[in-house]
Amino acid sequence: MNSGHIYAVIKIRGVGHGTAVLGSGVYLLDEPTANVDGTNIDAIEELMANLARERRAAVVFTTHSQRQAERLAESKISMDAGRIV
Repeated sequence: MNSGHIYAVIKIRGVGHGTAVLGSGVYLLDEPTANVDGTNIDAIEELMANLARERRAAVVFTTHSQRQAERLAESKISMDAGRIV
């Protein structure tokens, strides 16, 4: 899948989920894999990685899955009861 497809899928998936594009190099994704089956979670995670690599962009995303954060993030911020820990 090329970066144009990646961008389109991320934007479509983000409808109603708070996807924002800040300038040309930062993508904010609010729980992009919420309510998605396992096969499609893998596809979205791959799209996120490709987006970052091909567009040399920062992809910032929220998730409730510590496993997902550990697997995908170069760095992370964790919250507990609304506070950064």
